[in-house]
Amino acid sequence: MSNRSVETEALLEHASWMRNLALSMVGDAERAEDLTQETWIRALEHPPSLDGPVRGWLATVMQNLFRQERRGRVRGADRESQVAGEEASQGRSSSELLARVSMQRELVELVLALDEPYRKVVLLRFFEELSPKRIAEQEGLPIATVKTQLSRGLERLRERLDSARDGDGRAWLTALVPLLRQPAGLASSNVLPLVPLGALLMNAKVVVTVLILSAIGTGYLVSLPEVDEVKAEKLEVAQPGETEELQTPDSTETPLIDSDRSTSAREEVDVQSPIQSEIEPPTSAGAAAVMVSGRVVNLNGLPIGGLSIASSNSISTRGTRSLATSAEDGAFQCLLANASRLWVIDDHFTTVMAGVPDSGATEKEILVVVAPLIELAGRVIDEYGNLVGGARVELKAPHQLRRDIGWGLDFSQEVRFVTESGVDGHFEFPNAPGFVGGVLRATADGYVPYEEAAPEVSSSTNQLVMVRPTLSGNLLTGQVIDELGVVVPNAYVSMGVDTTRTDAAGGFVFDLADPKSSNRIFAEFPGEFSADKLIAIKPGFLPGEQSARGIDEDGRPIWPDHVVLRIGGEPLAISGRVVDTTGSPLAGMRVWIEDPTFFGGLREEGKPYTNMSHVETMLIGHDPSWSFVETSGDGEFRLEGLLDRNYAVGVMDPKSLTRAREESVQAGRSGVEIELSYEETWETVRGLVVDGRGTPVAGASVRVTTDAFRTIVGKVVQTQHASGSETTTDADGQFELSVVPKEYAYFRVDHPDSIPLELGRSEQALRGIVGEDYDEFTLVISRRCHFKIELSSSDEADSFQMLDAEGAPLSLSEFRGNGRRDGFRFEILGGQTNVFAVSDTAVELVLYLEGAEVRREPVDLVPGEQTTLR
Repeated sequence: MSNRSVETEALLEHASWMRNLALSMVGDAERAEDLTQETWIRALEHPPSLDGPVRGWLATVMQNLFRQERRGRVRGADRESQVAGEEASQGRSSSELLARVSMQRELVELVLALDEPYRKVVLLRFFEELSPKRIAEQEGLPIATVKTQLSRGLERLRERLDSARDGDGRAWLTALVPLLRQPAGLASSNVLPLVPLGALLMNAKVVVTVLILSAIGTGYLVSLPEVDEVKAEKLEVAQPGETEELQTPDSTETPLIDSDRSTSAREEVDVQSPIQSEIEPPTSAGAAAVMVSGRVVNLNGLPIGGLSIASSNSISTRGTRSLATSAEDGAFQCLLANASRLWVIDDHFTTVMAGVPDSGATEKEILVVVAPLIELAGRVIDEYGNLVGGARVELKAPHQLRRDIGWGLDFSQEVRFVTESGVDGHFEFPNAPGFVGGVLRATADGYVPYEEAAPEVSSSTNQLVMVRPTLSGNLLTGQVIDELGVVVPNAYVSMGVDTTRTDAAGGFVFDLADPKSSNRIFAEFPGEFSADKLIAIKPGFLPGEQSARGIDEDGRPIWPDHVVLRIGGEPLAISGRVVDTTGSPLAGMRVWIEDPTFFGGLREEGKPYTNMSHVETMLIGHDPSWSFVETSGDGEFRLEGLLDRNYAVGVMDPKSLTRAREESVQAGRSGVEIELSYEETWETVRGLVVDGRGTPVAGASVRVTTDAFRTIVGKVVQTQHASGSETTTDADGQFELSVVPKEYAYFRVDHPDSIPLELGRSEQALRGIVGEDYDEFTLVISRRCHFKIELSSSDEADSFQMLDAEGAPLSLSEFRGNGRRDGFRFEILGGQTNVFAVSDTAVELVLYLEGAEVRREPVDLVPGEQTTLR
């Protein structure tokens, strides 16, 4: 096959991406399809060179076509070409029509000439539009067999098409051009024209020819309306910089959000289209297998027997073997040699909370929570019936789910069921649970979020109707333009913590009365916070900003009727190198801006917000709030995406956590030299971990941690950690850590039976804590006690806290697999709470109603047991 043929096929690999890009530009499925088709035509007629990135080239072509359309050039040209086309069509040469008909006829004949079972599976997939999963169910075959047959059938079509054109694959790929062009006078539609070739093609809802050619040309199946089993699942493990859930307003001594860059301590299980994670085998070579115990329960905490258990990193357990079967009381035991999660394998149940084995808690019971498996599908439309593609659809569990289960869920991780609507508005969940009280929620840029009660039984005709926000006195509207006055689509815009994105015309809207606004949440926290500035960002350009005109008598910002934010100019940079005290360059050091400009919270369904982001990281296209670079072999670094101001630059050795800081560095400077000294460290710290009774604790994780980066919105609201030296206590509770910095660090101690200890975190220094005892230092941890509250009357109290013998509030933790929710006061809903953990030093429960103390009750909690306080 020629190089040019390879180039043409490579274009088709970006099919799904192009559709989504077009949809984000125009906001309308029909117009997006037209724009995608026109881009395909340009690409196939004049393919890009191999020298540059294909996606960048395609995006440029599409953006130019979009701008031409907006300025009226395309509209005028279309009118002229339509008139000319109508005139020419009467006496037009039949060559173009003949080429179109011949290509379709040839392809259909080749499909019909395929041997079985390839012919049938191709017809079912492309002409009947069945997903591989549906074909497998209908034919009684494993889904893997169906996909193999599809792949081989398409390969045979490819070979025969190549053979018919003397091995020139480009000859039939360029046949896409006449198939993509619509005949004059044909209304814009999601259905492209097909010359009638019998009922087989007359009833097709998509351009079968183009789909099959695309599938052949790229070696994989392009998206059809169905979201099949392969594409609809994703295990999303938190990467460095991802965040934990929002804590309660009473949590005043710890950040609102915690992240851990060095460990997977804030992981989420996310079933999301369209990426499929790799499945780890149940055991790994060389790993020491351990026996774990668990129990399978339903949404009411009742045991479920007879369900097979598998170990996998995905809710899909295809290809994995059963490790155990739950007994009548739901109990099971299995041998594990990796850290994969535990799921059920069953045709009638799906996993709602996966078991998360902990190497230090093999004797703890791991709960796997299941719900009835249902089919859940539908489509997303707007208020006029137009299809809405690219909408994020989430099946949300009932708010009281953990309370209803009634068990401690320290080693269970919630599964989030998320998918996205296709260009045709269709969505599907392949492993949906039947929730009682669940919510089906859809969000899309430019639309008001939509929610409805989720079906409790199988339903494939759900229709989610998105509406545009209506203009009112509570709406702040505006537009983002560039230096030349051209509108900027898909720009990020923030107002305080709230963020949105501009539509195809560069417009944006903020609902100032939105009850779910993050600005409302942050206004309740102590500290200075004001949503009185608008910031617009597009990577590669300096941001546009505008402040409110003033504050009204109610303390709300005053805005113009319509705001125009102009972006433009090139961001600045700081460059230099990192050296040690002898002037020798240091490679692999992390360098970052310690005081970036706050932008806003990037929204994610299922949370009040996800990462707190900053202008500088957004300007270079990075979403995480902590963005760093690493020094090269000669110690050099370059920080980009900066505004015209002074910055504090931080440096850290990621192995030892040794840090340095350079104050007031003007953006645009080069040749900055930052010295990192290793003198302020202990080579070794040895010690003992004990509980409150002085008993040594074996198997405790001890590590040196630093709060490397903090986001401040009136107060510290988000923190990213980095960890250095780490070890586990031996049978006598002893530990030894090497290279421990005396500044910018603290000790973190974790054990399945204890409340996490963060000694020295508030000081961010170990110098005064360890002192001269670095050879025999003692760490005291508190044992973990579980409890839940059940009140006799739901209006008796609405929140609570725990006190120790000194009357001091104790931190409460709701452990969630690899994460936890912390605070000093939590809500009581309907007279009940979830299961919480608290230190064994707790002696008193305090109940509150509408902020006022109701009464106090003594408590007697036992470590390792769950107590119900009535």
